[in-house]
Amino acid sequence: MERVKIADQIIDLEVSDQDFFKKRLQEYAIVDTSQKSDMNLTTCILEEIPAPEGTVIKKVRDAEVLCLQDGTFCRVLYDQERSRILHAIYFDKKYTSVRAEIRRDRKMEELQATDFEYIFSGSAFSDRLAVLGDAVLHGSAIAFQGRGVIFSAISGVGKSTHTGLWKERFKEKVEIVNDDKPAIRFRDEVPWIYGTPWSGKTDLNRNISVPLAAVVFLKRDIKNWIEPMNISERMYNITNQLMVPFYDEEVGRKLAAFAARLAQSVPMYYLHCNISQEAVEIVRKEIFCDN
Repeated sequence: MERVKIADQIIDLEVSDQDFFKKRLQEYAIVDTSQKSDMNLTTCILEEIPAPEGTVIKKVRDAEVLCLQDGTFCRVLYDQERSRILHAIYFDKKYTSVRAEIRRDRKMEELQATDFEYIFSGSAFSDRLAVLGDAVLHGSAIAFQGRGVIFSAISGVGKSTHTGLWKERFKEKVEIVNDDKPAIRFRDEVPWIYGTPWSGKTDLNRNISVPLAAVVFLKRDIKNWIEPMNISERMYNITNQLMVPFYDEEVGRKLAAFAARLAQSVPMYYLHCNISQEAVEIVRKEIFCDN
């Protein structure tokens, strides 16, 4: 079992593929065992997954959510023939205890069982933050001059490419906080971004935190220009990039409240851009006041 501290949450984490996770977790590892953990998170890869016993409270296609006798929950995914359970994830209401069981031979496109360990551990952490009133946002986050910016967009637009341009230009003055799923937590009404070990296809993340200066949503364009968003645009775009679970309506409501809070807390922009240093300079001048 590994004890880690991620976004100020102490997590006792146990995984099956220890070699895969060792590198990703080492920057977050802590040795202090005197404090009580905030979350116990286990992922395991099994040959067969036993069927949980409980009352089905929700069905979505081949997935079910069950309420178990002890008041905890389990969400289960079956194969199309409903002859095998592909995964079963047990959780309590506050996500202080989560256990993901993954079938060893489960595959989906290029994803293998270890990839599902990575995905489900990340989504469990996201759910835990949501219960606390915070969130994980889909985007590539940087730290620059003591403040953070998240560049967000739908997959494939070029978030990582854009933050790579910042790193290319400013070298060690820029840190990639997280290249895919930074955490956002409020401290005294100020949103801060945190690195997490769940950073998508890359290992670009750091165990650091900085106050959030702005969120920038990228749109491909021939020319580079930036425009501020109104509140409704902020809400729409933030909500679309949050990990909203189908299996927990209360978490969904908390994430909606988080989106509203964040939308009123920091500036947000559309950046119409191509792949160029001019796009970087436009954002730098707008957010960092040309300092």
